[in-house]
Amino acid sequence: KAVLARLNAQGKKAERDFLGFKYFSGIRMADMGDFEVSGYDPVMGTLTFIEGKSKGKPTEEKTVLLRPASRPFLESAIAGREKGTIFVDYKALTSRVNAELKDSMPTVTGKDSAGNPQERNFTMRDYRDLGEGIILEAGLDKDERLFAAGRVGSDEASKYVEDETYYEVISPKLLKADAKLIAYSKT
Repeated sequence: KAVLARLNAQGKKAERDFLGFKYFSGIRMADMGDFEVSGYDPVMGTLTFIEGKSKGKPTEEKTVLLRPASRPFLESAIAGREKGTIFVDYKALTSRVNAELKDSMPTVTGKDSAGNPQERNFTMRDYRDLGEGIILEAGLDKDERLFAAGRVGSDEASKYVEDETYYEVISPKLLKADAKLIAYSKT
């Protein structure tokens, strides 16, 4: 909350939108650099993109249903554009936002590649686990969590969008997830 407020006060719109979207979406960092404006459907609240996780393997198109609180940040980042990359200069944005987080967030303890405890700075990548924990607490079942986190292919995701499952089942749960996240941040 403090970092978003500071970025907003300093007029750092690109950084604010990037962090706010990540904070409320939980989507992998590896995917955020490849989002195209044309992949966003503001009516359905979906984002379709090519998954970038698997290096050297065939990529798969994914569709994710965005959590309600992530959409204003994405729409601000798009700002009326009809084409192009949503988060322009993704690598530089990541560096700038991680520097802001370093100044504001406590360090975290994780494990290095050998399994030894290691203290490190909190970064944008740490929001993924947080987001999935919040989705779990909001009552989404396993398939719904995978869909909301962008972990299912577009063919499988289409069943949630086309048969109105989103509006009847998933949307209220995602609203609950956002309410929990906002409450945790005391916003």
